[in-house]
Amino acid sequence: MRRFRIAFSFAGEKRQFVEQMADLLAEHFSKAEILYDRYHRAEFSRSDLAFYLPDLYEQEADLVVAVFCPDYETKEWCGLEWNAIYGLLKARKVGEVMLTRFNKVEGKGLRGLAGYTDLDDISPAETADLILERLALNADKPADYYLSGRHKTKPIKLQAAIPNNLPRLQYFFGRDGELQKIAESLAEDARGWGALIDGPGGIGKTALAVRAAECVPAGRFERIVFLSAKERELTADGQRALGHFVLPGYLEMLNAIAREVAQPQLTKLADLERTEAVLRVLRGVNVLLVLDNLETLPETDRDQLFTFLNRLPRSCSALVTSRRRADASAVTVRLDKLDWPAAEQLLAEMARDNRLLNETGGAERRSLYDETGGNPLLMRWLAGQLGMGRCKTVAAALAFLRAAPANNNPLEFVFGDLLDSFSEAETQVLAALAHFTLPTTLKLIAELAEINELAAEHALGGLAARALVVPDTEERRFVLVPLVADFCAAAGRKQSRPPAAGWSSAPML
Repeated sequence: MRRFRIAFSFAGEKRQFVEQMADLLAEHFSKAEILYDRYHRAEFSRSDLAFYLPDLYEQEADLVVAVFCPDYETKEWCGLEWNAIYGLLKARKVGEVMLTRFNKVEGKGLRGLAGYTDLDDISPAETADLILERLALNADKPADYYLSGRHKTKPIKLQAAIPNNLPRLQYFFGRDGELQKIAESLAEDARGWGALIDGPGGIGKTALAVRAAECVPAGRFERIVFLSAKERELTADGQRALGHFVLPGYLEMLNAIAREVAQPQLTKLADLERTEAVLRVLRGVNVLLVLDNLETLPETDRDQLFTFLNRLPRSCSALVTSRRRADASAVTVRLDKLDWPAAEQLLAEMARDNRLLNETGGAERRSLYDETGGNPLLMRWLAGQLGMGRCKTVAAALAFLRAAPANNNPLEFVFGDLLDSFSEAETQVLAALAHFTLPTTLKLIAELAEINELAAEHALGGLAARALVVPDTEERRFVLVPLVADFCAAAGRKQSRPPAAGWSSAPML
């Protein structure tokens, strides 16, 4: 087995183009499997590199991609690499070399008889797709083998080894770091009551909580109890109320816990006595509570429930999905966008039963991912529009997303009920943040918002608590959650009032 799936030979003048290709291909495989110099800096810092490097091209790569340009032949290192590549061609290993070029440049010694992929009018993403097709064809696989994600590991369907009432997960990919952090929070020697999973709407908090519960080793708990306060869900056809499945308040949650631990008589006790009675029962059992969507509870009920969790006996633990709280005696797991390799697997899995999605290439799927900010719910909704035939292309589905009707607006579902909750300072801070795509300092945000730093800091704290703004680990820099600015601008127009400055036309830096 060779060390590299793909090796690049190129002149420095085309580094930006090649680096974008390398990064995309590394997400399919890994950086270790791509021969691109910046991925192997330590290894290539050696005195005999001129002898070492050609052997990698000639012996250790499944596919060598030569990127010709007017400067290629003048570069000493390109000459060394081309000697090795040309040796492959002379040895009739033509399948192991893919010739690409800018400006119709011919490879030295090929005498105008070779076929090339011309790069002048195609993007790095499109070129990466072509490289993946070639790699698949070399291995006698369908051309879309890598593009469709069929080379990826299939999802593992876990079933908790502990009695439970967990809902079934249709898909789950990635989140290894978060799962490890949650596993540590549920260890017998953990100091808190468990983990609080925080993140914007649709980012996958519930799925992560369920998968983490499924991964709990047998014998750790006697039972896993799942309860949800979620009032509605989003499908490709629009929002759907969950009706009688909803637990709308603290006492309803408490009653459900009592029933799940076989103590239904506790539901008849007076309110204060009921809390103490349920806690006493839990001291004698070993239960994991998975409490979902607590942010939908009224504030007083939510406060009562977190007080209850902070008094949870050490024999029990809990996983909670909600907005973050400073008073929770638990590990906070902040959930961000799904990373591209996991999202790619998710899209590939959905494409199995979705003809139009299955016909899309890697560049289209990456566009879908980028436009949704890696939000799994939005990706599933967009895929649903293709699956139902409502939209024929990813571009059309994205256009529909931006102008979705009120009864089927995923942005409303994810970010709804926000505008009326903003203070004046929060509105100004959101408008300032809409100028940036990278984390920005408190000082600069305050200057753009035209408020003092203390007011800006307080506003950012409120926005972060609602998962609209993401702070860095030290809470010194902040960035807006993707699509929030567009949603606020659209909502402002809908209410026939101008959106805050910067929401609709701010230059993104």
